[in-house]
Amino acid sequence: MSRISSHETSSTVLFNLMNIEKSMSDLSNKISTGRRINFFHDDPTAMSLTLKYERVSAEAENYQRQIDASRAWLDETDSTLQSMSKVVKRAKDLSLQAANGSNDDDSLLAIAQEVGQIIDQMVTLGNAQYDGRYLFSGQQISDPPFKKTVSSAGETVEFNGDSNGLKRRIGPSSYVDISTSGSKVFFPSLTKETPLASLRSGHGIADGDIQIVDKNGNAATVSVASPPMNSTGDLIDSINSSGIGVFARINSGQNGIDIIDISGGKGRMSVSDINNVTASNLGIAFDTADSEIKGENLYPDDSTFRSLIEFKQALENEDFDTIRNKTIGDLSGALDKIVNALSEVGAKTNRLDFTEQRLSDSKFHMDELASKERDLDLAEGIMKLKEIETVQQAALAMGSRILQISLADYL
Repeated sequence: MSRISSHETSSTVLFNLMNIEKSMSDLSNKISTGRRINFFHDDPTAMSLTLKYERVSAEAENYQRQIDASRAWLDETDSTLQSMSKVVKRAKDLSLQAANGSNDDDSLLAIAQEVGQIIDQMVTLGNAQYDGRYLFSGQQISDPPFKKTVSSAGETVEFNGDSNGLKRRIGPSSYVDISTSGSKVFFPSLTKETPLASLRSGHGIADGDIQIVDKNGNAATVSVASPPMNSTGDLIDSINSSGIGVFARINSGQNGIDIIDISGGKGRMSVSDINNVTASNLGIAFDTADSEIKGENLYPDDSTFRSLIEFKQALENEDFDTIRNKTIGDLSGALDKIVNALSEVGAKTNRLDFTEQRLSDSKFHMDELASKERDLDLAEGIMKLKEIETVQQAALAMGSRILQISLADYL
């Protein structure tokens, strides 16, 4: 008959008690965190799935923050455009009031003064900011887009922004352009009938000769002089009849001129000035290996500001024919452009709302899947902890009896 030593017995009892204590500690930790798995060794497969679901959920949350920031920008843009529409509508009402020719000199002076204030107010609205960034500058968000100058030649308002977009990522492969360029709101679309003299905010195009070289190396000289070349269409027709492999057109944004190479050559295409800065004024002075030159924005001067300034001048000169035949129509067109811009902002906001709802649903689904893999059933955990505590109490009681030592143990 073999005898079990007291040391071996105590070691076994202590080992079992320590295992029970460890199980209690692990389960208490899971109950306190509410998580069934806290480390990879708890359940490698479940932990991998949990991390995947949590990553997708976190990405959805980041996109939602981008949507919130984009919506705030668009809301501010919408509010500013609403104010612009009210101001332009007031100007149109004044033009209708002045067009009848029955106002006395004091009334005309009062209307002219109010129109002057409207011009200043529109410049202020055009230079509206959100979070220190200009809403209507395109990508030139650090610089005010509109500048009013008064000289001996009269008042002018110039646009110093661009028509480039401000894209925000609102999904894995989804972007929204939150910008509303001032050129789109305040300037008319470029057409073939647009006078060259009205381009570049009324500064026009310098007379001169330009050289165009297609990708086969064929060159042509186009002379730009007004007259006889008076309109944008005249310029485009002259380029297209130059006899080389290029084709000119008004771009899709209807604010500049594109030059497309149709020669099929492998060289470079270029447009350059022979004398003066004509090509530079036209925004097409480039040298490229591509098959297309995208012209810069030409900003026709038949703008909302020009219409308001002409209205003020007509009031001062009592030129009622201009008010009746031009101003009223120009201001109606200006109001239409603001309404169109508002429609675009509204469409973008609706898209953000739809995308946000989709992301919210995706995040909820991912969180639910992660919870199923990761989280602990608290009721089950507490019940299991009670079971372990019962086992511990029993083990302690049994151990205290087993480890009682007497002289009989050594006989």
